[in-house]
Amino acid sequence: MADFDLLRVGILNSQVCSDGTWDEALEWIRRTNPAGTQNNWSKDERPEVAPVPCASNPHTRKHYVFKC
Repeated sequence: MADFDLLRVGILNSQVCSDGTWDEALEWIRRTNPAGTQNNWSKDERPEVAPVPCASNPHTRKHYVFKC
């Protein structure tokens, strides 16, 4: 089972650190911190915010960015 940490949640974006997949992190943030928009959170797929390895655990965890 994947582990998730909410690093940041704002009005328009959020960031999650996880050892799970991007889709698992998206499902988790939608369930635990729903956005106040009709479409809820979605993956922010801009190249400059693509999933990156976590500085503390680069071999097992990534940071994922979401937008609403």
